[in-house]
Amino acid sequence: MRTWAPKGQTPTIQFHFNWNHVSVIAGLTRTNFLFRLHEGSIKKGELVEFLKALKAHLKQPLLVIWDGARAHHSHFVRDYLDTLGGHIQIAFLPPYAPDLNPVEYLWAWLKRHAMANYCPNNLSELHATARNRLKSAQKRPSMGSVGDAYDNALAESFFASLECELIDRRSWPTKTEARLALFTYIEGWYNPRRRHSALGQVSPAEFERRNTANRQQSRSPESGLPTVGACVAVATPPVDNPASRAKLPA
Repeated sequence: MRTWAPKGQTPTIQFHFNWNHVSVIAGLTRTNFLFRLHEGSIKKGELVEFLKALKAHLKQPLLVIWDGARAHHSHFVRDYLDTLGGHIQIAFLPPYAPDLNPVEYLWAWLKRHAMANYCPNNLSELHATARNRLKSAQKRPSMGSVGDAYDNALAESFFASLECELIDRRSWPTKTEARLALFTYIEGWYNPRRRHSALGQVSPAEFERRNTANRQQSRSPESGLPTVGACVAVATPPVDNPASRAKLPA
């Protein structure tokens, strides 16, 4: 928050962060997502109600994968799951791994695109607008291939990182400077140096290097698979051919 004050006097702003708010809970399947809006925070009671709604809507055994939030570990939630006889199974994501949670990409789209710079007049207007935006996302066609479990999550992960680490932090007076900054970010940072949890905390370039080395090793003579001379050409320095120094007849 920015404000003005006389030179040499640090301003003190009194503000109470106890405003009313609207929260949303969502669950993604391979083909769609389901959501519910609540006034206030999402707590253990809202979680159980959402699980009941999933069970009634999908009508099949469920595997729910979510993060390690405190409400997800509550006795109230576990007691409800125990009454279902295994109809809903729970698995937890690794700690501090938002890039593995596909719901995070939905929230990024909602906050940075669908409702960016939106200022409602009241909670009812915010509730209605958020519901309409989320419903419109349910109707959007998938950009992933048929049967692809990741769908468009990997591409959305890249664009979310690009916006957070570069676009939201800077501005460029010309398109040429913006293109140069984008090229530098991708080829100078994202691919060769930035570590990714989905790749075992290594950069894409390092991951490709290790993957190529493993493939070459698996094709060695000891593995019983056919070999090619390309590996030898890469690893062997050029050999001086005496015949190349012979003088041609006049």
